[in-house]
Amino acid sequence: MCEQYVRHCILPEIGEVGQKKLLGSTVGILGAGGLGSPVIQYLAAFGIGKLVIVDNDIVEEVNLNRQIIHNYQRIGKYKAESAAESVKLLNPSIVVEPHIIRLDEQNGVEIFKGCNILVDCSDNHQARYAISAVGVKLGIPIVTGSVVRWEGHVTVLNYQNGPCYKCLYPVMPSTTLNATAKTVGVVGTICGVIGSIEAMETVKVLLGKGEILSNKMLMFNGMTMMHKVIATKRKNINCPVCGSAEKSMN
Repeated sequence: MCEQYVRHCILPEIGEVGQKKLLGSTVGILGAGGLGSPVIQYLAAFGIGKLVIVDNDIVEEVNLNRQIIHNYQRIGKYKAESAAESVKLLNPSIVVEPHIIRLDEQNGVEIFKGCNILVDCSDNHQARYAISAVGVKLGIPIVTGSVVRWEGHVTVLNYQNGPCYKCLYPVMPSTTLNATAKTVGVVGTICGVIGSIEAMETVKVLLGKGEILSNKMLMFNGMTMMHKVIATKRKNINCPVCGSAEKSMN
């Protein structure tokens, strides 16, 4: 077992058996920006055997307050490729597969085929609906997070008969009400907090350990340093996306 994972193997929840399971896992990640930066780096450091990264944006100077997987030398480079370079520097033993493409329900199934779990690090509802639908079609869970200003939240979808994104939001929220980093701002550190939690939930699901944020959402406020876990809507048996799929993570 690689020296890099010794501290993991000491933990009874992981051990050598768990670490080997992580090394044999494939994780699909949508977005290599604010949330994707910590998610990708921590999953690479954890020793996830293969990371499939999807992002069609390029690195801009305005990104660098929070998208710390990139740097000034990478400005103008595609984020997926930049993130892949950083992964290989951190852990050259794992496989990383960048895709420079705008994800939709159709291409997502092909791109993420073979993944054990998906992580949504996108910044808009359309992308979240798409990756959720892809996860349902592939029969795998989706860890999804969102950040704005000083706040963020995380939940796990399509896990053990849990809801998909369409169950939680049957109607796409109005774009005029959709606060984003571009419109209202975001501090870089909240991306680190929420992205780290996304990575943690991903590892827990892969290992089958701990209490998973399914049917509930963790909400964190960096200004008050308060967090709460609230119940979410349950799976809608009439959901047009997952209601008849009956796909779950065993």
